[in-house]
Amino acid sequence: MLVVAIESCDGAGKSTATDRVAHMVRGHAWHHDAVRNRDALDKARAYREQRRALRGWRGAVIVADRWWLSSLVLSHVAQSTVDTLASSVALDGEHDRVVRYAAAIRREVLDEIDEEQAEGLRVVTVYLRASLDTLRSRTSPARRGGDRWRALPATLAAYEALAPTWCQHVVDAEQRAECVAADVALIVQRERRQ
Repeated sequence: MLVVAIESCDGAGKSTATDRVAHMVRGHAWHHDAVRNRDALDKARAYREQRRALRGWRGAVIVADRWWLSSLVLSHVAQSTVDTLASSVALDGEHDRVVRYAAAIRREVLDEIDEEQAEGLRVVTVYLRASLDTLRSRTSPARRGGDRWRALPATLAAYEALAPTWCQHVVDAEQRAECVAADVALIVQRERRQ
């Protein structure tokens, strides 16, 4: 089974692209169920369980709005934030706690990757690259000012740092939504032939 995971920050157009691409390639669009009021490690575990349920869909192409890279990004953001604070403020044991926490999220992701490979699941990750200004302009007014809004610069920096290692493809998300979907659909068609 082929999973094409569309990854990026909020506002890049992942959900729209997921639905359009799945329709274009006659695949299945898949979105995670929201997990609220839990910390990042709990969310990573809950999302991993949701993804496990898909492994029985043999022969299908699944276009997913996020996959495990988003959990890896959370780990990277936590680690980077605490490292930056540690250089300017005495954090006592807080630094070590956050470092262990970020490492636990990374272990969760790496274990999931190992499971997928053992089961023959092929995950191809497409990163939708957009500028911070574009991401902010596409965020609904109701979501501006919250924690995710404030974390957007750090989240974008994490995606930019991790994308070269973890993403097989990069698509320009600055273009119109139908162009983004067409670019991703071409990637899916090429990946299907491999």
